[in-house]
Amino acid sequence: MREKRPIKVYIRVRPFNDDEKERNEASALEVFREESRIKVLDERHSLETSYIFDGVFGEEDDNAKVYNDAAKPLIDKLFNGINCALLTYGQTGTGKTHTVLAEGSVTNFAIDELFERIVKDTAHTYKVSTIGA
Repeated sequence: MREKRPIKVYIRVRPFNDDEKERNEASALEVFREESRIKVLDERHSLETSYIFDGVFGEEDDNAKVYNDAAKPLIDKLFNGINCALLTYGQTGTGKTHTVLAEGSVTNFAIDELFERIVKDTAHTYKVSTIGA
């Protein structure tokens, strides 16, 4: 059975960093997790704009939550022969590196899961290689 929407879009709102906390910055976003929606507040122009996504991760959500909800389903599909990709996009400083490359990142969880499944799968033979480096 094919999914109705094969491309999923998630947003992650990162917590304030130490500098932002020290300056007592105010958030310009409100997260409505149950509605998979964020509201962007522009106080300077008295504007509010809402955006709906397939999923929303708030400041309190860690990389394990992001992995389990957004990336792990892709691993399941991959082992069922479906090509998958996980992409990140955003401005500098929005948390892409923390989410994808930091210690305990989504990438770490995905690699661990891939190799655990390969080791357990006695019905297939896998060849793992790297490019570059």
